[in-house]
Amino acid sequence: MTVTLMLILILRVPDKIWKLTLPSEEENAENSGDRRFIRFNPIIDMSDPKFVNGMLFTDAAKFKAAIRSHAVTWQRDIKFIKNDRIRVRARYNGKKCPWLVYASNIEDTSTFQIKTLCTTHKCGRTLSKHRFLTSRLLSSKYMNDWRLHNGWRLDDFQEKVHNDLNVEVSRAQYYRTKKKVYDMLYGKYKDQYTRLYDYCEELRVSNPGSTVVLKTCFDEKTGEERFLRLYVCFSACKKGFLEGCRPIIGVDGCHLKGPHKGIILTVVGLDPNNCIFPICYCVVETEDKSTWKWFLELLQQDLSIYEQEKWSFISDRQKGLLPALYDIFPKVEHRYCVRHMYTNFKKSHPGLALKARLWNLAKASTEAQFTLQMQSLKDVDEVAHQWISEVHPSHWSRSYFRTYPKCDILLNNLCESFNSTLLEARNKPLLNMLERIRIYIHKTLQVRREFTDKWNDAICPKIQTTLEKLKNDTRSCMARYVGGTKFEVKDMYQGQYAVDIGLRTCSCRRWDLCGIPCIHGVSAIVASDREPEEYVHRCYNKETFLKAYGFIINPVRGQAEWPKTGRGPVSPNFEFRLPGHNRVKCPTLKPIYEEENIVTEPEDPENRVSSPHILGNVHIPEIAQGPDPMPKKKRKCSVCLREGHNRAKCPTAAGRMWQNIDFYGYNGQKDLNLSNTGGVRKEVPKNSKDKSKASSSSHAVTEPVNSNGKSNASSSSRPVTEPVNVPQKSKSKEVSSNLMIAHINAKETGTSTFTIQDAIPPQPPIRDDASLSQIVCISGIPVQTKFMKSGKSCVTLSSLQAAASQRVTKQMSSL
Repeated sequence: MTVTLMLILILRVPDKIWKLTLPSEEENAENSGDRRFIRFNPIIDMSDPKFVNGMLFTDAAKFKAAIRSHAVTWQRDIKFIKNDRIRVRARYNGKKCPWLVYASNIEDTSTFQIKTLCTTHKCGRTLSKHRFLTSRLLSSKYMNDWRLHNGWRLDDFQEKVHNDLNVEVSRAQYYRTKKKVYDMLYGKYKDQYTRLYDYCEELRVSNPGSTVVLKTCFDEKTGEERFLRLYVCFSACKKGFLEGCRPIIGVDGCHLKGPHKGIILTVVGLDPNNCIFPICYCVVETEDKSTWKWFLELLQQDLSIYEQEKWSFISDRQKGLLPALYDIFPKVEHRYCVRHMYTNFKKSHPGLALKARLWNLAKASTEAQFTLQMQSLKDVDEVAHQWISEVHPSHWSRSYFRTYPKCDILLNNLCESFNSTLLEARNKPLLNMLERIRIYIHKTLQVRREFTDKWNDAICPKIQTTLEKLKNDTRSCMARYVGGTKFEVKDMYQGQYAVDIGLRTCSCRRWDLCGIPCIHGVSAIVASDREPEEYVHRCYNKETFLKAYGFIINPVRGQAEWPKTGRGPVSPNFEFRLPGHNRVKCPTLKPIYEEENIVTEPEDPENRVSSPHILGNVHIPEIAQGPDPMPKKKRKCSVCLREGHNRAKCPTAAGRMWQNIDFYGYNGQKDLNLSNTGGVRKEVPKNSKDKSKASSSSHAVTEPVNSNGKSNASSSSRPVTEPVNVPQKSKSKEVSSNLMIAHINAKETGTSTFTIQDAIPPQPPIRDDASLSQIVCISGIPVQTKFMKSGKSCVTLSSLQAAASQRVTKQMSSL
């Protein structure tokens, strides 16, 4: 019955459905092949390949990659005997091991199949290094681990590979592997410049009102358009800052870490909870006045900074920032980071005492306190006082800060904190780096927007914590009511301050500077039976915080859906080198255009130069590269003290004397010993040519030295006229043969005086083992010599230079 029903159902199925369910002949053949042979899966099997006779591989590359992985994993020294498109044979690199595998393609397909296999190993394992351990294998093996670690350090990667494979990875292999992994994960650095115009257009379309400016340069030689600068300011950041943040801005810059160098310029503000609020960022080619000026002009247009007296900037004293800031914002308050200021201060004025006084000056909130601290510093160190006096206190001391921004910060930590979050992004290619920065900003806005749901107070949490601490410290103050809203407050340090809670001011200026009641103000408010939270400035309220984070950054589509601008690809920028490096001639770059939503900056006539300097691979004006390049150091001769040459090429007679003399005698010839022959000894050359030459060279020694190291002049007034033959230099070296060297036995002590007529002293070796010294007269000039432990004497360099400068004989001049 059951069989009959099944047949009826099968017969009633339409032909079309029946045909769709039946497999084709090709599928049957493929499935039958899969049943008979095992297929190699690179994703699963590549970590530890297990070869089976008849195993199928997609192509020859996968088969060879599996052999390499097997060799490295099991530390076997395997070598490819046959390696071409249609067949691959591999075996152990030795005669004792029978391990062998051979595979070839199937008919006219690219599929490889193992035909011969012997998996028996009778060999030992290779240690430390392996021929197949390349950066390509390491990158494919550890790509997923590298993604999870988000950037591996050298030590960690070497330890991981050693634990897994028991092999050593060099530093060069690590960096090559890192480059290949980044290319596989993020694409090549150069390729990401090709879609910059499309990316900028996508940011404008997805986030209306945002400012995205791309500036390029034209390469006349190659005809390419090269990247220079990119400015991004999202509409959400722009509106949020203007709606809910105070008018204080921190600016800073940090370097890119990839192969294409550059600088990231960042601008951040302070939100009502005293946290960083990102405003905009920019990628430029170098950090100088022109780039900072271009960046600040765009910032001025986005934030409408026209009433400059109400704005404050805080930054380090970076390259080009100060002149650019003074040109664009001459009336804004510019604060310096005190930490960076102290870093420069302690180089010439170290010590904890001076450090404490510098910070006391910075924290002083009134001019009277500042003057008192300056006098205290002057009493301790007048030089340090002079150093600090060169910087106006309005840049770094609270006593001269303006009260409108409601901020008394002394450090540029807000920019430093933001730059630290970009540390990992700075290693990525350009588009990946820009996307990471965008994702970080929109995550920050969203997380802090959700954070407000947990608040129960009317003011921000950090401000509430500060107030609670001030409430506990009010026990050290005593407030006396004097009428109206005014109080007189005394503290335990004999200080007395006038407080007006109606005007929200205190004579210490701390309340005026930051908008949060100081300890004296809190004491007066508590004495009037009121809550200090009521007197906090509205910039710290929860409502203001919600206004700052009430705007969102819209999502961005993938690259496949970016709008097509039709503009050609952009090439990476040239590498800008600092002054003093090697210069290479290159084509001149001309700026072609900027994006349409920004006004082109007018050319500053002060920045024009008739002939632009060449730095690295690009022509840039002088204002872009700073001062003139450092001049090349000139050589100076140690003999004649003139510039332009050294002692080896000195044209003077004394210089030629140095050029024709060697260390320790004459090219390995036997040294003269005066102690064994009564003060004089003949040295006869070995060959006949030298004998004939030596006979023509004679020197008279008037005062020889005896074996006791004393002069023989007292014992015999008859001068010694026996000639001393000295071996000559070869003619090829053009060295005079009229040379004689006196060597004294180091065992003898005392001082002896020689007069060696018509002799040229040897070039003295500079040795540290000199123990004794004596006086030698060379052509009537006394010269100081030194004994060495080796038993020889040498002439000191300073003495010989002095002798040569005093008198040069005709023989010296003829050299």
